[in-house]
Amino acid sequence: MYILGATEAGELVFVEFGITHRNGYPEFTASFNGVRPFTEEEAISPEEYFEMLVDDMGNDEKWDLCEQNDLRPSELVEWIMQNNGFEIQDYIDCSLYPEIIDVDGVDYYFESVWCGQHDTRMEMLFYVDNNLYYELHELWDNYHLKQVDDDVIQRIEKLQKEFEKIDEESWVKTLVRLINHYKKEVY
Repeated sequence: MYILGATEAGELVFVEFGITHRNGYPEFTASFNGVRPFTEEEAISPEEYFEMLVDDMGNDEKWDLCEQNDLRPSELVEWIMQNNGFEIQDYIDCSLYPEIIDVDGVDYYFESVWCGQHDTRMEMLFYVDNNLYYELHELWDNYHLKQVDDDVIQRIEKLQKEFEKIDEESWVKTLVRLINHYKKEVY
């Protein structure tokens, strides 16, 4: 997975791409991931999260859980919290980028926001490398899920080598700082 930049919404954008042979021939595939950086102080508490979860459950579901686990309805939130965990990554989906990165003495987590065939060209605010970003999108536009020849494979391999030169953690820190500065200026 490679970092591409950040959107106006303050989401970091990553990409996974390469050549697969799943259909018996070489084809280009690309998938994009968006994650929202946040700090522990900005995160909803586990109590609030699990209370909202229980509030959103249907009455039958609540009753079944209480009956199956010998609970009073007033114990349901605590029981779910105990069985799922109190750590931020136990209840906020950070699976697309599970790293915890220290930025200027503050730990940042990264909530999974979207993934797949999400086109960010009209949303980007900051680029790690504008030329690599647009070359990747040109390949995506022309070859995604299509059989590719050796020339295209070489272009993709060359692009991967260029992305591998990028210091991901350094760029994540830089982008978090830029997003924070941008938020202060705009809001």
